[in-house]
Amino acid sequence: MIFLYIALGLLALYIIFAAAPAAVIYHMVFSRKDNSKMLTRQDLIGSRYEPYMDELIAADGFIRGRITDRVSITARDGEIMYGDYLDNRSDKTVIFVHGYCGNPISNFCLQARHLYERGFNMLFITQRAHGESGGKRHGLGIIEQYDILKWIELEAAKPGVTGILLYGSSMGSSAVAYSSDKITSEKVKGMVIDCAFSSVGEQLYYDSRKRKIPPVLVIPVIRLIARIELGEDIYTPCGKSLAKTKVPALFIHATGDTTVPYEYGLKNYNACAFPKELITVEGSQHIVEYAAGEEKTKQGLLNFIDKYF
Repeated sequence: MIFLYIALGLLALYIIFAAAPAAVIYHMVFSRKDNSKMLTRQDLIGSRYEPYMDELIAADGFIRGRITDRVSITARDGEIMYGDYLDNRSDKTVIFVHGYCGNPISNFCLQARHLYERGFNMLFITQRAHGESGGKRHGLGIIEQYDILKWIELEAAKPGVTGILLYGSSMGSSAVAYSSDKITSEKVKGMVIDCAFSSVGEQLYYDSRKRKIPPVLVIPVIRLIARIELGEDIYTPCGKSLAKTKVPALFIHATGDTTVPYEYGLKNYNACAFPKELITVEGSQHIVEYAAGEEKTKQGLLNFIDKYF
């Protein structure tokens, strides 16, 4: 009988110190997010964006002033997802997929300005459980992969569009990577994987260690809850999809990224079995590598475009 009491006591301790905190963390991470905040000088001063502040704010205003339409899709689970469309009267479109809590336009304003000048239409999607888009939970990219396919369907159905570029950032690029082996439309000519996770689970493990939370105690519980609620294994690597993709890929990652380590970007790049390119930005931080790379990243993106479009 004593062994039963010990077992029950250990179970109680695990629930109190591991399972319950893990459930709270799961809710905090995967719950709805507000991504309405736009770029302002006040917010950018003192941040990693400050060196590029003037260029970013100018590009953000330029793009916002040219948005033409509000569009939507119905996801496979019936939720409605929204996006903003910029009609540049072109036969090619870039679909931008923002990151965790990221504003759809502000996340990509500089890249968007450069691609606008190259004649692209633009679709800035709002990911599930962000902003006005539906969904109780997001999946850090692993369930969003199926929403990406619906957005591709919407754009590919337009008679005048012959080429589509997918451009993801952070969580958004993980969603693009996860979807990459399921893309069947021949109109998708390329994808940009910018500072993506190697897997949702590995990213959460890394984040837990950074915050001094014992990952060995909480991550298995989070993994179980996600499996039940999201229907996916968060430890499925992006590389599993990238190894089977038929879409050319441009990978961008910074060596100084302490949010999503550079080694995760290399894992994705090395896993990709189709024509691929890698732009490494030395010393830069998360999300700002495109701006920090200046001509290197801009020209690398445009060269990729010229090759496949």
